[in-house]
Amino acid sequence: LQEGEFGLSAPQVDADLPDTEGLKTTLQFKVCWPQVKVVVLSLHSDYRSDALAVGAAAFVLKGGLPDRLLSTLLALTSNGHGSTASA
Repeated sequence: LQEGEFGLSAPQVDADLPDTEGLKTTLQFKVCWPQVKVVVLSLHSDYRSDALAVGAAAFVLKGGLPDRLLSTLLALTSNGHGSTASA
């Protein structure tokens, strides 16, 4: 799998996968493709610090404003600067 092959510029990972597999998946993305900006989604705000610690570029709460995810993705893919811990 190569970056860009499947639109791998800002993948979204669900932190609520069983046994915190979403955070393990995020870490695997960052190990294999450190330049990829992973966005972690969750219903639980307590995953935020863990998600950012394993390399997520952003954290977005599920159930929030729909345009929050869109604006986060646009910010990460358009300029690629910095990380964001969106609510």
